[in-house]
Amino acid sequence: MATTKKNIDNYCNTLFNELTDVKGRLNGLIGTVEGFTGKEGEHVRSHAEHLRELIKNIDWKLEIFTKVCPLDSGGYSDGAVEGSSVPTPELTKESERIAGGHAGG
Repeated sequence: MATTKKNIDNYCNTLFNELTDVKGRLNGLIGTVEGFTGKEGEHVRSHAEHLRELIKNIDWKLEIFTKVCPLDSGGYSDGAVEGSSVPTPELTKESERIAGGHAGG
C-alpha cells in the first residue's frame, strides 16, 4: 500500500511540475510575441491571446487534477510544487469549480 501512495505522489508531483513548466514556457513565448514590432508584430500579435487561452486551459485542467492529486499531498508550502519555482494557481471553492461536461447520449 505504501508503494501505491508513493507512486501516486510521484505521478502527481510530475504532473504538476510538467504543466507548470509548460505554463512558464508559454509565458515566455507571450513575451517574445509582445517584443515583435512592425510587420513581424502584426503577423503574430494574435498569438499572444491564443497562448493566454492555453495557459487558462492548463490552469483549468490543474484544478480538475487536484481532485485526484491534492496540492498538499506532498506537504508543500505556499502552493509551490516540489522542484518548481512557480506556485500553482489558488483553487476556488468546490462550488465555484468548473466541471467537465457530459459526453454521449
